[in-house]
Amino acid sequence: MMIRKPAAYKTKAPIVPILTCYFPVAGTLVISPKFSASLGVGPSFGVDFFKSVSIDDSSKVVLSQGTKFTTGYSVQTSVNYHAKRFFAGFESRYRSYGHKIEDISRLIKQYSYYQVFIGWRLRAPTFAKKSLDWVNKISPIEFD
Repeated sequence: MMIRKPAAYKTKAPIVPILTCYFPVAGTLVISPKFSASLGVGPSFGVDFFKSVSIDDSSKVVLSQGTKFTTGYSVQTSVNYHAKRFFAGFESRYRSYGHKIEDISRLIKQYSYYQVFIGWRLRAPTFAKKSLDWVNKISPIEFD
C-alpha cells in the first residue's frame, strides 16, 4: 500500500531547538607518557521544543508541536597519542534522550558521532609566553 501526500503538503525540515544540561562524570587513564584513554558518562535534563509533521492512516497531514521536559544520558570515549609536537586520537560520543508524547509512549532521540584527529603543536607566540611567565611569577601555582 502506498500512501500519497496531499497536494498542499510540502516537506520542510523544522528548526527544533533543544536546551540541555549535562552532568557527566569523566576520567582519564594515562596508559603511558604518550598514550591516554578517557571515558565520560552521565545524565542529561532539558527542554525539547518539537514540531512533527506526519501523515495518518487516512492520508491527512497531522502537525504535532509542543514543549516537553526531556531526560537522557550521554557517553563519550577517547583514545589519544601525545608527543612533544605531534598528537592524534579517536573520539566518540553517544547521546540518547526523550520525552513522553501523547501520554502513550516515549519519543526517544539518539545520535552519535565519531572523529579521528591529528595535529601539530606550534610554539607559543612571544606575547603569550611573556604573559604566562608573568603569571608564574605572581602565582603560587606554576603553569606550563
